[in-house]
Amino acid sequence: MINSVNLTAGTRQVLLSQQQTATLTEQTSRNISTGRKVNSINDNPAAYFQARSLSNRAGDLLAVKDSIGQSLHTVETASVGLHAQGDTVAQIRAIASNAKGGSVAERQAAAQLFDRVAAQLDSIASDASYSGVGLISGSPQNLDVAVNEKGETLTISGAAADRAGLGIGSAVSDYGNLATDADIDAALAKLDAAINSIRAREQSFATDVSVISIREQFNEDLGNTLQVGSDELTAADLDEQAANLLALQVRQKLGNVSLNLIAEKNNAIADLF
Repeated sequence: MINSVNLTAGTRQVLLSQQQTATLTEQTSRNISTGRKVNSINDNPAAYFQARSLSNRAGDLLAVKDSIGQSLHTVETASVGLHAQGDTVAQIRAIASNAKGGSVAERQAAAQLFDRVAAQLDSIASDASYSGVGLISGSPQNLDVAVNEKGETLTISGAAADRAGLGIGSAVSDYGNLATDADIDAALAKLDAAINSIRAREQSFATDVSVISIREQFNEDLGNTLQVGSDELTAADLDEQAANLLALQVRQKLGNVSLNLIAEKNNAIADLF
């Protein structure tokens, strides 16, 4: 009777060990397939929550980075518009300057051409918008750029760069139809002031682009660093996991051998009776 109890206890111990080995084998196989040693809160609560916190913040930062990218396109669009405005004003200036010393008819023709080309300033200023945001239109908007996941923003102020915003009047009605050199000089003074204004605004936008580009890169780098940290907390060493799996498989086979030996021993004892 004592021998029978001992044999039953031995079988139970081997079976319990086999169940534990099977559980570990399943977990190790899952670690290998997912590439993670922490797949749920039950695996390692501290590492799980810390990794999730880091990963969530990384995701937020990368989302802000994408938003900054869109803001950059808005400012770059305005800069493209300002460059076109500068070229247009330079063309108008050449028209006015070339009218000096011309006949009455030539001056009148120049005045009409002046106004026709100047009309493009309003069109360019209106068209230089991105996703509905125009920084240089006749009614310019401001752009609030989120720079981090906390909601802090950087405001980029718009400035009208249409004809009125640049202070360029009509050659026909404001500059005497370019009838005299004094009229032309008055127009040239306004055009030179407009060119200086455009250059100043281009420089301001260039500074804005530089600042938010730095924030964009910073958010990307920080987000990637946080994600790496999160992965390190949960990532599995595949070589180590593979070695563990092999050891567990060997243990399971040895357990099966032990069960077979116990069964044979029990049968041999039973045959004695």
